Amino acid sequence: MFNALKVFLVLVFSFIFAAYVIAGKIERGFESLAMYDYFKAKNLFEASLNKRTTSAAFGLSKIFLNDKNPFHNLDSAYHYIIKSQDSFHNDKSREKKKLAKLSIDSFTILALKDQVCLTAFEKAVQENSIVALQHYVDYYKQSDELFAAIKRRNSLAFRLAHQIGSYQAYAEFLALYPDAEEAAEVKVLYDKVLFISLTKDKTLKCYTDFIENYKDSPYRYEAENKIYEIETRSGSIDAFYNFTKKYPENHNVKTAWQTIYNLFTIDASPESYVEFAFKFPDFPFSEQVEKDMELSQKVYFKAVKNEKWGFINKDGIEVVSFRFDGVGEFSYGLAEAEINGKFGFINKQGQVVVDFIYDEVEKFSSRLTIVSKDNMSGLINRKGKVILPIEYDDIFSFAEGYALVKKNNLYGFINENGEIVIPCKFNDATNFSDGLSKVQNSEGLFGFINKTGYYLIPPVYSWVEHFTEGLARVQKDAKYGMINTSGKLIIPYEYDFIDKMSEGLALISLNTKFGFADKLGNIVVPIIYDYTPSLNVLGGYNNGLARVDKTKKKGFIDKTGKIIIPIEYEDLMMFSEDFAGFQKKARWGFIDRTNKVIIPNVYEHVWGFSDGLARVKKNEKVGFLNKKGTVIISLEFQDAKDFINEKALVKQNEKWGVINNQGKFILPCEYDRVEFLDQDIVYLENESRLAYYDIKNSLFFWKQDGFK
Repeated sequence: MFNALKVFLVLVFSFIFAAYVIAGKIERGFESLAMYDYFKAKNLFEASLNKRTTSAAFGLSKIFLNDKNPFHNLDSAYHYIIKSQDSFHNDKSREKKKLAKLSIDSFTILALKDQVCLTAFEKAVQENSIVALQHYVDYYKQSDELFAAIKRRNSLAFRLAHQIGSYQAYAEFLALYPDAEEAAEVKVLYDKVLFISLTKDKTLKCYTDFIENYKDSPYRYEAENKIYEIETRSGSIDAFYNFTKKYPENHNVKTAWQTIYNLFTIDASPESYVEFAFKFPDFPFSEQVEKDMELSQKVYFKAVKNEKWGFINKDGIEVVSFRFDGVGEFSYGLAEAEINGKFGFINKQGQVVVDFIYDEVEKFSSRLTIVSKDNMSGLINRKGKVILPIEYDDIFSFAEGYALVKKNNLYGFINENGEIVIPCKFNDATNFSDGLSKVQNSEGLFGFINKTGYYLIPPVYSWVEHFTEGLARVQKDAKYGMINTSGKLIIPYEYDFIDKMSEGLALISLNTKFGFADKLGNIVVPIIYDYTPSLNVLGGYNNGLARVDKTKKKGFIDKTGKIIIPIEYEDLMMFSEDFAGFQKKARWGFIDRTNKVIIPNVYEHVWGFSDGLARVKKNEKVGFLNKKGTVIISLEFQDAKDFINEKALVKQNEKWGVINNQGKFILPCEYDRVEFLDQDIVYLENESRLAYYDIKNSLFFWKQDGFK
């Protein structure tokens, strides 16, 4: 619009000159120009160029701009309008008055210059060659269209380089047009072609050689990543530590250290941070250890006020303001929080670390966590950086440095840098265990791959489980067996069922009987006992004993198969605190490890000992007795939980409370929900209101408004 206005003004100016008759050379020049006598006008303007440069150059520019005369030359038109513009700034006021009479001022000069530049630009665009556009860029330096010309030239040059496709062509483009918009993309293409050609062998040596020869290549990072991946494939702390020593310049060293740190301090306890600092004094982020150690000792509790959530400390003091629609628990120093239906993360200072942009988030269980948008999942780190794009159907937790991911209903694996290391091509898969993952192929058969995606154990099984203690159960032709990590058959496909290894032995079942086999496949306990699915719940051996069934009676055997507790009971519980619940004549009592009846079977049900006390039930009421069989806490409760740290939850009249091991109430049975957060802090709910109680100091340190 602005250019059109300027062109219009120039045309108006031309008509004015057509009627303008003055006696001077300049005036006569414009008169001749108005009469289309270009030869005369040109001569008059050239004769006046030294004395009246502004007006003469202006007139010459108009002549050279006009394509209706033999002098038409856009480069000359541009040359003279720039000369006119430069001269105008130095003209005295007297000369400017003369110019004004000719309707020449800074505005009309600018309008003519824009018209010249625009006409020249349109001509270069029409020719559409790198040469024409380059000339425009080199010559018309004061043009408003200069950047448009540069952009078109660059686009043509980029297209040519891309057609050639060699790194030499890309290098030439970068040398000639370093400031082009396409330069970044060309640089990427150049580096990519170079990297691919030099690392096609995908060996450790080709990656180390590439880094040595092309230190400044952006693919140095990818080469370093490959080295990191190869050298830390085992996922062990030692592997990561050795990597930091062998490749101190590798950019993954920080990641390796953080992985060591995260693996070592997985429980985020103060003790683990102290031990880590002692074992790894060369850890480069010592301040992080100190800070995390300090924060790990601070316990914050989520709380709600005026329907907004925040956090309080043990003194009931607000430490994170009540401004969120919801909050989770702190994990690894961060807690998920919600605002307007979107989730992010905050730290213990209440600062937003990850913006509220996600539909769902999971709490951090390592340095990464899973986030979701529009029913798709991705990974972010604790700074909120997207490590894995949010384009996966599902993402599972990390194990041995890899995480299982699902995309388009197929499974694959990523590493802790968010890189796809095994493509999504399996119908089913599980996390890595002992360096192997069970996967299902398109034919529905299972096998095991290593961390490169190679089948170490071919897919020939109808069912498998992941490896535990170097062994895995497998099923073939409706029979169970067990293999080791080499795929060697340890227990043949002969059994109706095999349970997991427990204390070095696995329960094996055949024709409704069961026994036990060791890790070498040897039958240690003969297959003579009656098998029932309830045995699977017990998990085989526990503290050296396993429960066995025969003719609907139960007893215990040791790992040699020797009967330790006679097979004479209707039911038996596993030993806890050296006592086991037994059932005879539909009543329960307790025996010790010598099979001596310590507490007669007079109860409807019993539970295992915890903190020296056991729950018992009689006449539909629950209480507690000690190891002598003395009822310490009377049988007066609807329900109860085991004693832990000398305290237990009890229920009366559909409400819960807390008692000590003397049977005295710490909190009366007045609450809908009671939950121990630690040894002394209790979380309480009543009528959808919450509170926190400090047992040690016998006080509520925080109550939600309306809590009763």
